[in-house]
Amino acid sequence: MQNAWRKLWKWAVKRRRPHKARSEQASTPWYKKKLVALAKSLWDNRYVLFKAEERLSEEEKQQLSRIVEADQQVGHLRSFLGGVWRVFEDSTDEQQARAALAALKQMPVDRINSKPFEQLIRFLEENFQWMTAYLRHPGVKRNSLAESGMRVLHRLEIEHDGFRTPQGRENCLRIYQAVKYLGWTVHRSPTQLATTT
Repeated sequence: MQNAWRKLWKWAVKRRRPHKARSEQASTPWYKKKLVALAKSLWDNRYVLFKAEERLSEEEKQQLSRIVEADQQVGHLRSFLGGVWRVFEDSTDEQQARAALAALKQMPVDRINSKPFEQLIRFLEENFQWMTAYLRHPGVKRNSLAESGMRVLHRLEIEHDGFRTPQGRENCLRIYQAVKYLGWTVHRSPTQLATTT
């Protein structure tokens, strides 16, 4: 969920820029004032856009409804975030989660700036089996370290930011074992410490 929010956060923050630019070009005073207020409201309430519906206060709900009414694309963002929540919050098994992901892919998004939404869909598809491990295995809790740990291991073993060769993986495991079980540090080994004391 945090990765999902991170990908859409920049879109939400940048969403106010077109309104601000249009306000500077507007010649009608009331329209100019309206656009300036909308841009300010988007900035002041950027955190509210990402809050779950049940965690919103009454004042935040009213503010959010005013923003969605003024900017249709923010409404699409809220619907999209609701779709992401359904994948993880409402699904009781893997099949329901996959159906929620399929429904998420059909949702309308900002067609002009659709890249963050597409990146998020791709991210969810690539990591789906690791993210939904809590649905398949009773011992794994949602948002647990086991779940994110499996994702890190998968990335290290398969993708470019991991080990280049099996020998590199082996060397890393040996260093880890030496640090954990033999008391080595990054700076000096225990034998060097013994000779200096």
